[in-house]
Amino acid sequence: MAATQPPALEVAAAPAPDDRHASGDPAPGVQDQPEIERPAATTAEAPAAVTDRPAEVASQRRATDPAPAASPPPARPAKAQPSSRGKVATLALPDLSIDPADPSALLPSPTSMSIPGSIMRRFEAARDQAPSHTVLVLDAIRATVHDLPDLVVKSRPSARPGDLFPARPAGSAGTTVSTGGQPDHLEQLRLRPTVAELVVIDRLCDWVTAHLRALSPRARKVSRSELVSVALSAYLPPASSQRAG
Repeated sequence: MAATQPPALEVAAAPAPDDRHASGDPAPGVQDQPEIERPAATTAEAPAAVTDRPAEVASQRRATDPAPAASPPPARPAKAQPSSRGKVATLALPDLSIDPADPSALLPSPTSMSIPGSIMRRFEAARDQAPSHTVLVLDAIRATVHDLPDLVVKSRPSARPGDLFPARPAGSAGTTVSTGGQPDHLEQLRLRPTVAELVVIDRLCDWVTAHLRALSPRARKVSRSELVSVALSAYLPPASSQRAG
């Protein structure tokens, strides 16, 4: 008996591809989707790399940050120096302005100055032409204000060779040494300046002291009496001309 052959399996042929899909047309049943346009990424928009090492980040920032500008050194105050003509070079005058709205500035502030007797004789002779003692003193300061440092330097005794205390004038208390080398007793000059006028005189005393200490750091502070004395001595007529008149 002949062997029975199994029936041959029929394989269905695969459907041919749709020409529309192959050519770029959408396949059947698939809806057209709008294409989203994406901008091209640039180098500036790229996120910076994140690092978990803070020390490295700080080091990179210090390397790229501009170095801070060096601050200029503080200005040194000008020093008074002897000029070629033997005078003390004048520093700029201090601020001598007074607030006019301050009611206390115009109040009288009576005071007294210790003035060498030889200058007091000249002062009394010139007093007759002045409205008051105070006005005559203020006029003397006005006229000599720019020369005050040099006048104080010249009025102070210079070092004397061989003296045990060369920087201090000889004489008992209450006396000073006159230009001629003779003892000159101090006398009291009573004045009635305003509070504002005394403030100006004190500022001038500090200004002249700055000149002296620029030349000698241990120079004695200039007092009101010393300032007024040198101003009067330079401003008042000499004693010889007063006697002649």
